[in-house]
Amino acid sequence: MRQTTTHPPFIMKQSFASPFILTLWPAIILLLASSFDVANAAEFSTAMDVIRAFPEHFSEVEDFINRTERLQYVFTNPLNGTYFIPVNGILDDLPEDLTALLQLPEGEYHRASMLSNHFIPNDVLYVENITDGLVKPTLLSGFEMNFVRSDADDSITINGGTRATQLIRDFPEVKAENGVIHAITKMLVDPRMETINLFQAAAVQPLYSSFNGLIQLAELVDEYSMNGPFTLFGVPNPVFDAITQDPYAAAAFKNKKYAENFVRNHVMNGLYTPFEIEDGVIIQSQLGTNFKIAHDCGSPDFLDDTPVRNGSFQVSNGIIYVLLGAKLPFSVVDAATSDVQTFGALLQLVDKAGLGSYFQFQPEITVFAPSTTAINERVPAEQLGKYTTPAYKTHLRDILLHHVIEGKVLDEADLAMPMEVVTANGETIKISAAANGQFTINEGDKQGQVTLPGTAVFNPAVVYTTDKFMLPSWANKNIIEVMKERSDVDTILSIADMTELDGVLAQEGPYTLFAVADATLSAIELGNPLLLQTLSSDKAFSKTVLEDHVVDGMYTSDQLIAAAACGGGGLELTTLGGTTISFNATDDGGYTLNGIPVSTTDILAENGVIHMIEGLIGNFPEFSSLPTQQPTGSTASPTGQTASAPTMAPTSSAGMGSLGGSSKMAFVMMMAAAVGMVIGATFGLLSV
Repeated sequence: MRQTTTHPPFIMKQSFASPFILTLWPAIILLLASSFDVANAAEFSTAMDVIRAFPEHFSEVEDFINRTERLQYVFTNPLNGTYFIPVNGILDDLPEDLTALLQLPEGEYHRASMLSNHFIPNDVLYVENITDGLVKPTLLSGFEMNFVRSDADDSITINGGTRATQLIRDFPEVKAENGVIHAITKMLVDPRMETINLFQAAAVQPLYSSFNGLIQLAELVDEYSMNGPFTLFGVPNPVFDAITQDPYAAAAFKNKKYAENFVRNHVMNGLYTPFEIEDGVIIQSQLGTNFKIAHDCGSPDFLDDTPVRNGSFQVSNGIIYVLLGAKLPFSVVDAATSDVQTFGALLQLVDKAGLGSYFQFQPEITVFAPSTTAINERVPAEQLGKYTTPAYKTHLRDILLHHVIEGKVLDEADLAMPMEVVTANGETIKISAAANGQFTINEGDKQGQVTLPGTAVFNPAVVYTTDKFMLPSWANKNIIEVMKERSDVDTILSIADMTELDGVLAQEGPYTLFAVADATLSAIELGNPLLLQTLSSDKAFSKTVLEDHVVDGMYTSDQLIAAAACGGGGLELTTLGGTTISFNATDDGGYTLNGIPVSTTDILAENGVIHMIEGLIGNFPEFSSLPTQQPTGSTASPTGQTASAPTMAPTSSAGMGSLGGSSKMAFVMMMAAAVGMVIGATFGLLSV
């Protein structure tokens, strides 16, 4: 703070305020007072006349008014009302950031608002009319003068607290044409303008609590508290609530870098007040985005196509407007949309896959964006058309995510060295060292060229254009071929081969297979050795069991979970074997099949999808009635985690009648052998 100015005592012109006259001839005082009123009314037509008549007291406010062109008319015209004019030292005790702002040419809006605080329109208040508790609205909308009149010393205070201002009773009220002028000790300042900066405004307004949280997450508190001036188009909570219904958006707003980019896209350096803004003017955010202002009069009406609520909120280091929407940072989607000729096909695929919000919000990613030519050259139209159907939505998402690296924004410096990276769908690609303005990405034995430089966007992300549309490892492979690439399903594959179901699962489909891992079957064998022995030897029985693990049609985990949770009644499907199987949602967001846990979901193939389950589908009482070695405790799940013993779930048609003839004979022979062993042992004991 600067030193407070010491004000000299008020001295009226000697012809009106001579101490000699006031002391010796009290009888003349009333006459002089009457003459004073008349003379003032004639001499001072406006408040500005009074201010200029006493430069020793009002020179600073005169300069303040002269630099506030748009409000000069209030002081230079004979308006009906009451003026309260602060004496010199008007800026002495104001915050430094507000003082600096008021000195700027673009600070005129703040100066005009502050001067508006000092005029009560259409109401002439003489000292005798000012009573204790009186409240009067000023020219500034929403700002009031609250008067306190002391019985002890008859002092008059305006607006108590830290900004308490007193009427200077030494200075007689001066009449001007249609009004009266009082002198006061301090500027009358809207408390919000004096004590609240850009960050504090967002912090104290409940309407901006979400936006304020982003300022803190992005560590911008100090910048927006001490620097300036700024113009903020604040985003209210209801807008945030609507945006964050999207899970990708909700996750993005928890990312520090995305939060910073979002905030900076709503903050402009400098003051853009209603005085400075003209219709059609272009303003630039701190993020570098250009926005076009549209308005007829007063506050802006639109920021580009987003409406702005009428009115503004002035703070010590800037001005705030309420934006009835949000301006999202320039994203991967925006970059592709700006070049539809190159990325038109990609945009269509992103839309069909439901990944628009992913590429809009997902922070810190590197995207290898294939051109329309690359997509059409790699995938036949019929196959591409299949990927865009609802049934293949998960497959299409997997293809597109195969072009994304999450958690890294690879710039040219990063690409100077060759590397292997895992894409967002979990598969690995190789990237060569960049040279001569390009680098290569390798998918198996196929290679694609990538052009430098990339396009930086504010997810944050970078987009590189590539001439190769990469396909994941499952593409052009049927369910059996995908299964053969795994090392944990040999038993199911051998059963499929024996029953010739492998030929069915190699057809166009689509099919959904619920496969059981070798480790799960081994655990089942401990409790039911005959069941696994029969599965491996009886073709008819094995075919019946395996058909109950296949459903005609594509059912990915998203579909199964959503359908199982809908209405709480679960979902039922019919297998190729004619058995009805049921799905129920679990509390952890997964699902079970006939009560069997599902360990791995969405193993994709060209003609369907595979889910790994931790038990066999079926009810086999004829096998479980045999004396067996029951497993104790827990067994190791196929994922290496501890799990309960594998399940043999019932179906509506499994039972003795579903067994083939050779299975029945094997069962009878084993039962006879078991009975013979028991009888022989008994007779042996008796002979002893």
